[in-house]
Amino acid sequence: MDLVWEDVSDFVDPFGDRRGCLFNSVWTFDLKKDALFLRKNHKLCYTSLNHARKRLLTLDDFGVLHSYRQSLAEERSLSGPYWEPEFNLLPRIKSFIGRILHDFAYTWRHILRRSMNTTTFMKLAFATIWISKLDFIIFERMGFEHVTSRGPYVDVVDLPSWETPVATLLQAGSSWFALTQDTQEGLEMVQRHMASHLLLEDSTINVRIYAILTLRHITLCKAQGNKLTWTRSESLFGDNYISNTAIDMILWATNTTNTEPQPSAINSLPIEIQNRILYYATTSFVASAKLGCKLGVGSPFCWVNNGLQIKLQEVKRHRTESSPVESQIYFAGVMSGLSYKQERVY
Repeated sequence: MDLVWEDVSDFVDPFGDRRGCLFNSVWTFDLKKDALFLRKNHKLCYTSLNHARKRLLTLDDFGVLHSYRQSLAEERSLSGPYWEPEFNLLPRIKSFIGRILHDFAYTWRHILRRSMNTTTFMKLAFATIWISKLDFIIFERMGFEHVTSRGPYVDVVDLPSWETPVATLLQAGSSWFALTQDTQEGLEMVQRHMASHLLLEDSTINVRIYAILTLRHITLCKAQGNKLTWTRSESLFGDNYISNTAIDMILWATNTTNTEPQPSAINSLPIEIQNRILYYATTSFVASAKLGCKLGVGSPFCWVNNGLQIKLQEVKRHRTESSPVESQIYFAGVMSGLSYKQERVY
């Protein structure tokens, strides 16, 4: 048997959605536990590696550990009373970034539905913040292109490969984000940061907003003086369900005042003319929408043009000269797995 070994930062369980049908078994050699695990679609078996050192193994040597379906560790929720801020989001931001966040969760669902290590968590957490801040590059596939290897942009065993900072508490927009996989731990991070700034500011006036981002949930906190209040935790990326309130929370956290960029001469023009300017200034509708969000001009992006939807592309395909422009989102020069293209007319 020819094997190709690859050093990876985390383990991905391929089972759990339709893409897992391509796999029959996953074998895991756990040297620390001196055990060999055999995972199939609906069960997990194991045996001691000591047996393998003495003789050839058979399936009879494996005992069933438990059923396949694994549940994530339950996050500790914060008790009330709860702070209930109002989210008056800019429609332009919500329609564009909100859709991208939904698609990001769908693209990386094979990781988000399972436990992950700190390295993988940080990559996905920073990507979520970058998307919310429009901190990404759009690369356009245009014209003819014959790809040597077709296939999914993100496969069921793929891991995110972009580089991220190491900070677990950072300022993004008008709020501070605490990045951790446990909400209670995030609250402790917020309390430490809050205490360190009490002596430096006017505690009766200054208000600081925090967002605890565990990826599966998001919780907002408001610090004023030595008083700290928080919202209910909302489900962000988990169980194939994304709360619209969670999307609103993360978008609001990056711009709590909901202020538009500094007005320019374009803002005084009719909205139809603003849209035309964005169209001619860019090479795709996705790029136009991003520029409109940056400048605070144009209509909210509806992801439809002339009745044709602009959809997430899961597979890289050959292109002809007449193929619609395909817009790919990159983080620091690395493809995010998100690519958009308008439907073709047949």
